Amino acid sequence: MSNLIRYEFKKTFSTKAIYICTIIAVGMTLINGYLSCSNNAPGQSYLIGILPGNMLETIIAVLVPILFCSEMEMGSMKIMVGRGYTRKNILISKIIMSNLYMIMMSVVSLLVGGVYGKIKGVDYSDLTGKGIANLVFEMLVFMIIINIAIVFSVLFQSKGAAIAATIFLPSIIPVALLVAEKILKLKKIDEIWYTSYMLKLSQDVLKNSDYIYIGIGIVIYNVILVAISYILMNQKDF
Repeated sequence: MSNLIRYEFKKTFSTKAIYICTIIAVGMTLINGYLSCSNNAPGQSYLIGILPGNMLETIIAVLVPILFCSEMEMGSMKIMVGRGYTRKNILISKIIMSNLYMIMMSVVSLLVGGVYGKIKGVDYSDLTGKGIANLVFEMLVFMIIINIAIVFSVLFQSKGAAIAATIFLPSIIPVALLVAEKILKLKKIDEIWYTSYMLKLSQDVLKNSDYIYIGIGIVIYNVILVAISYILMNQKDF
């Protein structure tokens, strides 16, 4: 397992695409910071809203399939299996590296945005534990997107198809849930989908019950998605 982790680390962080994507993420964070400073946002609200959620989702949706599917298309996955590495360990190593990159990109964006805010006179004295919790939970929501991208990468084994599915299918589900909400005359059905988590977290601190609800949802989504990826990995002939 340690050999796989080292291999994935070297391969991931030697890929130019991740640095290009990080620069884009930082650029969008600075734009958000500029707009927030123009609106005189308080420090906590500034930090909570500074991460460009939609842009980061798109970056993850593009980058994970590129990294994952490239090995399938080149036959590297089949070679690793042939050398005795289990599909489970291969999957775990890729999940670890994908999340490590996501955390790195998010932290770098936050640090740059935070420094920019400080230069522009943003006062962070109102930052509370709940404000920090929002930032942590936002990163945990990104884990769901990573696992969705991995599911589609394993399913299609094609960068183009996996990227398209990861970007478009999750955005269709909230619309379908809203339609179901109208037809069934039920309230807040759309809030069961993970995109509602990010919307809440990027706006303001939440009640403790909301953090618990979102935390449970994050765990459930990630467990289900990892299980699906594992099942698909065992069925595919790499």
